[in-house]
Amino acid sequence: MTLSVEPISRADVDDLHRLAGEFASFLRAMGDPDSEQQHFTGERILADGFGADPVISGYIARLDGKAAGYLIYTRDYNSDLAIRVFHVCDLFVSKSARGQGVGQTLMDRAAKDCRAWGGKRLQWEVWKPNARAFDFYESIGGERLDDLVVMYLEL
Repeated sequence: MTLSVEPISRADVDDLHRLAGEFASFLRAMGDPDSEQQHFTGERILADGFGADPVISGYIARLDGKAAGYLIYTRDYNSDLAIRVFHVCDLFVSKSARGQGVGQTLMDRAAKDCRAWGGKRLQWEVWKPNARAFDFYESIGGERLDDLVVMYLEL
């Protein structure tokens, strides 16, 4: 088995779209209302990752040349701690590739690149019913911020 992780490119859009569809199905099966429709389409990936004002970056993992997972992040800032942060928007590993180090390798790559950018933290949200995600993140040293509530304002 050969595992490779590379920055996403325009050539990866179809694979990312397919994997994002698998992720949406995975979350939908747990009852996630935001996953009823796949919003992370090929068009969104192109516009938000490679358009005039790119806001996302990320990596695609391949096992023996086949797309097996991805990680999407945005650059962020925590003013309370005065540190640069990579906000991990999505981390997904295909069911057939789980348990083979794909998720760990994607997170390691994000951490390495975050440090190279001067960042001090990877940060992400986990949907509460996704126990498998909590187990994975805790196994790699992830910590919960139970006293912080995510809020939003729909525009």
